[in-house]
Amino acid sequence: MSKKFLLILVCFGLSCALSHAATIYYAGGDHTYIADPSNPEGDIWTDTAGGAAIAGLRAEEGTQIFTAYSFSSLTIAQSLSFGTSGDSIQVINNARSAQLTIAAYIQGPVTTSGINSHMYFVGNANSAWEIVNAGENATLSIYSTGDAVTGILATNMQNRGKNSLLEFYSTVKIDSKDILNPRTPTRALSSNITNSGEGSEVILRDGSHVTIAKNLGNSSATQGAVNPNSAAIQNIGVNAKFTMESGSALTVHDQIQVCGTGSSFIVSTGSTLNLIWNEGDNPTASPGIFIRKPNSSTEIQSASVHIHGTVLGSAMSNLVIRDSSLDGNIINIGSSAKVTANRMEITATAKGTFDIAQGAQLTLSSGILIQGAGSTLSFNGILNTGNITISAAAVGSTVTIGSHSQIGGFIDHNAASSKMTIHGGVYTNTIRNNGAGASLHITGGSYSGALSNSGAGALMTISGGEFNTTFTNSGAGAQLIIKGGTFLQAINNNAGTALLFENAQATVATVYNRGGSTVFDGTNTLTGTGTVNVFENNGANALVIFASGSKNTLGNEAQNSVISNGQNSAIIFQENSQTTIGNYLNFSGSGSSGHIMAGATVTIGRRLQISGNNAVVTVSGKLSFTDLELTGNGVTGQQLYFKDGSTTTISGHFFGNRSNTADGIATVFVGSGSLVTAQSNFIVAGNDDGRTHTGIINQSGGTLHLAQGNLRLTMNSSVATGIYNLSGGILKVDSTAGSSLGITYGNSGRRVDGAGSGGEFNWTAGTLATSRIDIHLANTGSGKLAVGGIDTVGTFQLATNSGHASSFNNAIGGGLVYTQGSLASAIFDVDSATSYDKINWHNGSAYTGSDKSTVILHAGTTFELNVAADLFGQILTLELVNADVITIVGSATDLILYVNGILVDNATWDYDISQTDQHTLSVTFTVVPEPALSAGLLGLLALMAAARRRR
Repeated sequence: MSKKFLLILVCFGLSCALSHAATIYYAGGDHTYIADPSNPEGDIWTDTAGGAAIAGLRAEEGTQIFTAYSFSSLTIAQSLSFGTSGDSIQVINNARSAQLTIAAYIQGPVTTSGINSHMYFVGNANSAWEIVNAGENATLSIYSTGDAVTGILATNMQNRGKNSLLEFYSTVKIDSKDILNPRTPTRALSSNITNSGEGSEVILRDGSHVTIAKNLGNSSATQGAVNPNSAAIQNIGVNAKFTMESGSALTVHDQIQVCGTGSSFIVSTGSTLNLIWNEGDNPTASPGIFIRKPNSSTEIQSASVHIHGTVLGSAMSNLVIRDSSLDGNIINIGSSAKVTANRMEITATAKGTFDIAQGAQLTLSSGILIQGAGSTLSFNGILNTGNITISAAAVGSTVTIGSHSQIGGFIDHNAASSKMTIHGGVYTNTIRNNGAGASLHITGGSYSGALSNSGAGALMTISGGEFNTTFTNSGAGAQLIIKGGTFLQAINNNAGTALLFENAQATVATVYNRGGSTVFDGTNTLTGTGTVNVFENNGANALVIFASGSKNTLGNEAQNSVISNGQNSAIIFQENSQTTIGNYLNFSGSGSSGHIMAGATVTIGRRLQISGNNAVVTVSGKLSFTDLELTGNGVTGQQLYFKDGSTTTISGHFFGNRSNTADGIATVFVGSGSLVTAQSNFIVAGNDDGRTHTGIINQSGGTLHLAQGNLRLTMNSSVATGIYNLSGGILKVDSTAGSSLGITYGNSGRRVDGAGSGGEFNWTAGTLATSRIDIHLANTGSGKLAVGGIDTVGTFQLATNSGHASSFNNAIGGGLVYTQGSLASAIFDVDSATSYDKINWHNGSAYTGSDKSTVILHAGTTFELNVAADLFGQILTLELVNADVITIVGSATDLILYVNGILVDNATWDYDISQTDQHTLSVTFTVVPEPALSAGLLGLLALMAAARRRR
């Protein structure tokens, strides 16, 4: 024993080499080394000179150094080197709870495999190539400082033990430069960290900075399967975790791959990750952070990347979820994160989630690409990017963008049945909702690029935001719902689409309904901007519906209009709807139509204009506006119907037909049960000379009340034709004002006579109530003349007799004629012997000359007197007609008289109808009823005290 002991002292003192490859076990205790543990009686070496460490050992290639016993402790304090044949010294810490400290350079692999074992790299320690932390619950702690020339620690650094821990505390560079693979000596090794153990963890502690250098080796390996040499970092173990703590930094020149089910990669607040494109001999095509399955057959689930610190990526650095269709794979970017990279992507073969918190800041040169079906993007941070693309492959995906986004590129939402919600932010480029059945919901934000809802069956809902851009709803069957927002440019609703304003409080420039349908439902306020239109129904067959029960205000600024100018376009105001339009409601499209249904209320700030060829508007509800203008074109021209139950108020002028075409026709129908009130001039046709057209009023029922007393058949034209056909109802002209002319052919100097020259008033039935007239009037059908008006005592007279020059009596070469036929009647109200209605038909004081005005009464014509009840029993003499000439066809006795609805005859009444000097027609009568009639007549006259009856 003494000879061997002396030999060992010499060898250690001279740092001599072993003469053969050997296995050395550290036994613990008093630093004893056993050359061969199977032969305890063999060579036993005891180090008494080096303290607690191996120092200065030189071994041949293939030498292995082990910790042999549990809880042993070994420090390698001086470099261990090898020869030239390619193999190296291998250091293995395989004993349970053993502790191995490396404080020197090891040119060879280092492995910790013992349960609960712990290995330290301290000082300038490093290994030439592989370092493996393989033991269950084993810990590998790196405190050493990198050597920029030879490389630190090694390549293919593996943390593969169950629940093993690899931790970095210092500045470390992992670099394979000039290190050859001993198994393939001609190829350099890759530089990477593989975290592959179940529950294993890699931690970069505060103050550490790990750099994984350029990958010079197998980096071009197929991306479909994870290759240890194809990424800088692989987090591949089930529930494996890679954490960068606050104050740490990581620089990689290749991919970071998160590959294990439940695995995670965490960039904590205050840490910095640098992603640098690998520019080596075989650079990877897609550097960055990847969540991906570990091979072609294994799917991963619930893998995650959490970024709360700073990520500085190169132009080629990406954040990618790929290769797995399972749920739960996520890249989360927290509120304190600042990320610069190329793009974020979920590939077509993946299903994943991007979750970007409010406050996160992203700069992505190429934007975000979602290709995986069922994927999710929740974005609430600030993004400076080119584009966001939800590709057609991302069927059923969900995208949510918060109120703090700033997106400079376009957004393409192309996936079928996908859903996107935008709560706000700034958007400077196009947003397209292209996917079939895709939905896009916008609640706020500022938009300066165009918006498009172009997918078949796509749905877009807008409840807020400022859109200084053009918006287009164009997909087949696409639907756009507006609930709010400011639209400074146009909204286009194209053919085959639906636009719904649902409780909208919006500012718009112009809404163009280009062949689709638009429905206003709920309570809507559309405020116009500038001098443009609020709504334009300009597409062929376009349909606008103001839904039942809705309350709508469109263009409450005076300059805004609603225009239906599309061919066969239609606007329908349904029952119980209430609609206010600030300026014009204009039906200018050929064949366009408007329908104000029973119970609907429409208020127009200025003009109702019907200008489209063959346009038709029907009013069955309540309508009010300032002016009415028709500009009839075509064979049938414009048609306006006032239906039963309708109430229409015209506060300004009824301009009638103002067409500029020779064949232009516009017809207004006043039907039974309708009430139309016009407050100012009522003009049937005409605007200026040169417009040869025809305006027609057909009144078959209802009441047309002209409150300001002028009905002009033509106006400002010597060539237009105005026709009024009264066949039923009541035409009431309140013509008592000093300047009113009642019914006239037109203004002075423009028209001359009705017959064939522009003005026609055709009266076949119905009631005419007026005080003044300035036309030939033929009451030859069954019409009733309410002399002087209804329920008032007045005079039915020529306008000239009121002190105003006739428009026509100088031009027609004779006076005007009133004719009352055998079936016609005139109604007179009698309040007293001196206060009663009169017909005053003459041109002032002259009863001679060619301008005499004539009243012609045909045998059988009727005078109906409504006598006040308190006149019963008196003898009355009433001069009912005063004219230049009175002509009775027959005799005065052929005229029929009714008093309070009872026929006057010689058997019942004492009466006389007489004509004096052809100028006056008088009626004298005393009521002396027969006894059989007295009781009934007394009761009838009592009722007349409250109201007059009319036949």
